[in-house]
Amino acid sequence: CLDLMIAKVRAGATSKSTPDEVAKILNPFAIAIQGEEAFDTSYRNVGGSVAFGQGRIAIGVRMGTVARLRAFSTVSGNSISVPSALDWSLQFDAQPRFLHGGLLVVDGPGIQDAGVRYAYRILFLKPSEKGFQLGRSMRGIWTLAEESDSHLSIDGTMGTVRNIVEPKSFFTDSTTRLFVHETVYEMNQWPFRTRLENFGNSALQAVDNWMAASMVSAKTELQKQFVNAYGKEKQMIESYQERLSGVDSFEVTLKFDKTFVFKVQLSNAKYQVMYLKVD
Repeated sequence: CLDLMIAKVRAGATSKSTPDEVAKILNPFAIAIQGEEAFDTSYRNVGGSVAFGQGRIAIGVRMGTVARLRAFSTVSGNSISVPSALDWSLQFDAQPRFLHGGLLVVDGPGIQDAGVRYAYRILFLKPSEKGFQLGRSMRGIWTLAEESDSHLSIDGTMGTVRNIVEPKSFFTDSTTRLFVHETVYEMNQWPFRTRLENFGNSALQAVDNWMAASMVSAKTELQKQFVNAYGKEKQMIESYQERLSGVDSFEVTLKFDKTFVFKVQLSNAKYQVMYLKVD
């Protein structure tokens, strides 16, 4: 069925086809499996995307929890080899896009039936004489949002990959992006060169690291005070706040069953927990 969808897109799409136009091409398949209106993230849904570049066409389609990508020569019409991981992409979409020099990026947002947070997979494929070879893969976690705030954004030769870093000492709800790791790449040649990398270092993140270390081995009196009040198991956070309280000084407030107020000092580019109050 996936191959039938690919053939349908191949016959009807052009280099100017938008995602909405590809959706119209696949509409007969959507009608056949839905029976009723379905959300974009629903398993009872189909989707597809197409990309043209360097005399080649890449087509990715999705039905339910499975996606497939195929590539063809626009000159001969013959099939071009792609990594076997793209034959049957379980729980990941396959959205192709050509970059400079014929490099093909296959974006794979996680396919889910409900919820806001999703896993993703990004495959960067290098062109070869016979087809494409896997150059690099990336995985991460993100949340549903507007296109301008997605896990992958490409502007010309610059690309940005974003990933949520999970707290080490507590849980958050699925919509919260507390710590974000962002990497900006120059994508005009292979391998990519990292232009900027932001780990989201903050007083709040320093407190999380300090809490996690304390839960493993409480050595100081301040760490023991924390563990006695918090315990050694992760809790679900209710609210958090980080504010500047002085020159290179921060107050971090975390609310669980109890409220923890940390005083944090920044010195020599390092954060140190100096004081703790528990209510």
